[in-house]
Amino acid sequence: GQVQTFEINPETDGFMILFTEDFLTRNLIHPDSPAFARLYNYHLYPPAIRPSDKVIPVFNNLIRDIHAEYSLKNGFAREEMLRTLLSLLLLKAERNRQQRCAPMETNSHRLRQFSRFKTLLESFFTQTRNAQDYADRMQVSYHRLNTLVKSVTGITAKAFIDRFITLESKRRLAVSDISIKELTYAMGFDEPTNFVKYFKRHAGHSPVQFRKKSARIFH
Repeated sequence: GQVQTFEINPETDGFMILFTEDFLTRNLIHPDSPAFARLYNYHLYPPAIRPSDKVIPVFNNLIRDIHAEYSLKNGFAREEMLRTLLSLLLLKAERNRQQRCAPMETNSHRLRQFSRFKTLLESFFTQTRNAQDYADRMQVSYHRLNTLVKSVTGITAKAFIDRFITLESKRRLAVSDISIKELTYAMGFDEPTNFVKYFKRHAGHSPVQFRKKSARIFH
């Protein structure tokens, strides 16, 4: 369900492996599923993982094995092989991230609470951008929610809400022809002027400027 953009470069090639969140939930062999909530959550962390030179061959070999198994249409236990290989690839990706990046929050209770906050935000962001409203829905104090979000993301609850709305706005501008007026109401703003000011404050440029920039990348 995530949006990706690629700049065309004749000197670069690669593979794209598409899978759903439901696939992860059903098939992950590792019990620490919050690790993958961190790994594949563009609202939390930059999506690109840059393996060290030492492990690049490991990733290359795994991806080749996945491609070979995928191409083997009638192979015995093909789906089980694909699940196992993909799980191994994701586990190694998370290990590589942990080794090369700053330590991430690992408290499972906190991650579950954060996931609850994010689910509420996804459901109600068109109704409110007030962090206190989400704290009330979670039946915790604003201070506790703020501490929770900062422990997982490094930013305040309000900053996370603003980042979430800005990223969702960018995503819709990039992949659809929705008008600025329609997007204004879809994102829960009452006037296009207010939405444009909000977007410009957090994105650094207007929605129209962002759409033009995205069109150059996509085309």
